[in-house]
This record gives sequence, structure tokens and C-alpha cells, in this order.
Amino acid sequence: DGLDTVATVFLNGTLVLRSDNMFVPRRAAVGPLLRPTDNELLILFESALRTGRERQARAGERPVWNGDPSRVYVRKAQVHYGWDFGPALLSAGPWRPVRLCARPLCLADVHVVPEVAPDLRSARIPIVVHVEAQAEPAVDGAPCELHLTLRAPGGERIQHRQARVEARGGTIGDELRLAEPSLWWPRGYGSQALYTLEVTLQQRGEVLDTRTLRLGLRRLRLVEEPLGPGPRVGPNDTGESFYFEVNGQPIFCGGANWIPADLLTTRVTPARIAALLDEAVAANMTMLRVWGGGIYEDDAFYDRCDELGLLVFQDFLFACGMYPAHDWFRSSVAEEATAAARRLRHHACLALWAGNNEDYAIAQSNSAYGGPASDIPAPAGPGERARFDGRRLYEETLPAALRAADAGPDGELHHPYWPGSPYSRTSSDPNDLHQGDRHIWEVWHQPMRGVAI
Repeated sequence: DGLDTVATVFLNGTLVLRSDNMFVPRRAAVGPLLRPTDNELLILFESALRTGRERQARAGERPVWNGDPSRVYVRKAQVHYGWDFGPALLSAGPWRPVRLCARPLCLADVHVVPEVAPDLRSARIPIVVHVEAQAEPAVDGAPCELHLTLRAPGGERIQHRQARVEARGGTIGDELRLAEPSLWWPRGYGSQALYTLEVTLQQRGEVLDTRTLRLGLRRLRLVEEPLGPGPRVGPNDTGESFYFEVNGQPIFCGGANWIPADLLTTRVTPARIAALLDEAVAANMTMLRVWGGGIYEDDAFYDRCDELGLLVFQDFLFACGMYPAHDWFRSSVAEEATAAARRLRHHACLALWAGNNEDYAIAQSNSAYGGPASDIPAPAGPGERARFDGRRLYEETLPAALRAADAGPDGELHHPYWPGSPYSRTSSDPNDLHQGDRHIWEVWHQPMRGVAI
């Protein structure tokens, strides 16, 4: 489920896969290679630093804030290269579970993103399940069944559906509807009602695979509306709002950045995540921004945010650097974004996908960004001045991946997408006062120290 980072995997002496993206789960068919006993799984990890520097030597050095500049060529947690709050610690190894799956069919993907009607009086839960064959079907060809069970927040079963599944797998679609649903609210605005959807694949009563998703039914919108002249933006200026509305209610998103709880990711337990999130609630926070220099957090993080009513502003994992947009890199990023969207899209806490942390800002500081209307350049060659071709990741690659993995039949994204943080839709200054989101570094660097409020 996660290899950190440049890895080659062998089973019983045979190469079965290679991986160089920490954030992409990998699968390999190994049935013919297995022995009755004494199987040997060997994973060879190479130096992420050396790999990045080799790629940098071929394609050119790029500007970064924090850490070794070669980090932009490696899809590894960028904070491992050192940041302003922590040391460099380049870990290596399996950082998420390694599993052997032995069953004829499995639930390859379960796509569930509830939709609440504008009047909040009804909800629909479209479900698309992809069942994949992992082995030859049984000789007797016994049919398989897919069971969908929806439980109310109190635990009682309120709906059940059943469908036949072919031995070769396939895609099954269904839709559950609810009248007068119990709504999920951010903390401080209402309760956090969570329904439970159980998806089970069975053959002759034996469970082959199962998936359990907790679903909060809410209607969320990122509100970008014109603001007239006034004290908010200056007497002669106009601007646009940037705030979240849940179930028709504007939400005050006081909160903080969430960085990894430990540079050694495997030391973090669900109990530690829960304790930190409980502290956020005790501090009256409403939103946490999963920062782009870290990791896509463990399921325990998003589950607990659902329970506590903490909204999540989710960065894709790019931070403070001018990243490349070569074809091989874009392909890896597309796989990464697809995996993240499939795992996280059902969570009620998820409020926004953001393309990166401060990459537009570093490009602007290097005179490499002319604003959203400017053309996206091609990658620079070795010895040439770095260009901001990384925009292609944030304005093309990531949105395309989300349209495939986190959108409805009409192509509309289930969750809003924002190209970067900070970002402005029209200004060449991504930190523009009048539009989009801002990073208020005036506090850190103290220009506001003497300002009377």
C-alpha cells in the first residue's frame, strides 16, 4: 500500500514490480510464483537523494524553498528533505502494509459520493462498484453476489440491495435515496451524523471481500462572489469572496496547517492522531489544511475528522518548489492523484482539493510566473533557467485525474479544486489581497507587529 520510495520488488527471485512514487499503491500478480512454503519477498530500496540528484543532473536544477533542490524530481514526502520546522530525515522502507490477496474476485473500487438536494430535504447516494477477477473462476462456476447495506447513524439497517456478479467481474451501479436525511455539519454548527454503507462480495455465503464506508450527508460549496468597494478591500477596489458554505450556512474556517505528526511516519498510531485532532477541537478549530509538503494522511485521520466535524483543506503533495512537468513525471502524478481521490472522496470532512503549497509564489519570486492568462512554458533543458512548467500539473494533470476519479456523470467535480495555495484566478500575484486565498507571512516576518487592529 506504500513503498518509500525508489523500490524494486522480487518474489522468490523474480522481479514483480518497480515503484518510485511513495504515494501510489502497487499491485502485482504473483500466483504462479508462489511456493507452498518458504516464500521470499525482497524489496530493494535505493537512495531517494541520489535518484533525485541524478534526475536533476539530466534535467536541470530548479528553485526551492527548504531542502535539497533535487527533491522536486522525487515523489516522496518533501518534508523529509528538511523544512523550517524540522530536520532532514530521508526515510526508506515499506511505510504502509504489504498484503497478499488470495480470492477469485475483489472489490477493486467503490465510488460513493452522496449528494444532498438544495432544499436539504432529500439525498441520493450513487454507488459504482468495480469488481475485478484475480484468479480463474471456480470449476463449478458458483455465482457471486454483491450486497449493499445502508445503516442509519444509530446503526439500524434502513436499506439493502443485492446484485449478481459475473465470474469475470464487472461494474455494478446502483443508487440509494433518502427522504429527510440526518445532515452532517462542521463542528459548532450542528451534529456529525454518519451513515454506514457496507459493501460485501459473497460466494455461497462466504465473504470474498468487503468495504465499509461512513458517509456524512452534507451540501458544500466554495463561494466566490463579487464584493463591492468598501473597507474589506479598500475604498476604490473590488474583490471576490473565498469562503465555504455547508448546508446553506457560511462557515468560519478558523484552524491550522496539519503537518505529519512524525517524520518517521510508521511511528504514528491512530490513537496519536485522535489525540492531536481532539486538541484541535479543544482549540475551537473548524478546518485543518493537510499541507502539501507532507503525506496523504492515514484513514484514521479522515475518519476522526468526520466524527469531530473538522473540515479538511487537502493539498496535493507539492510544496515550495518549481516542479517539472515532463511526461514521465506527469504520468506518476496522475496515478498519485487518482489513488488519493479514490481513497478520500467519500469523506464528509473533505472540503477542497488544492494543487500545491506556495508553488505559484516561488515561481513569482523567480520572475517565472506571469499570471493565469500567461502561456504554460515547456520544461527547460539542462543549463537553462528553470521555467514554471509545473503549472501543467496544477492546471491540467490534477484536474483531469479528479474528473476521472471524483466527478459525477455530468463531469462536475464532487469537491471543489483550487490550483494552488495561495492562488488568484486573475492576478499575477498569487497572494493578491482581493481574490482567492492568502498566506499571511506578514505575521511571521513581523510587518504587522506594530499594526493597531
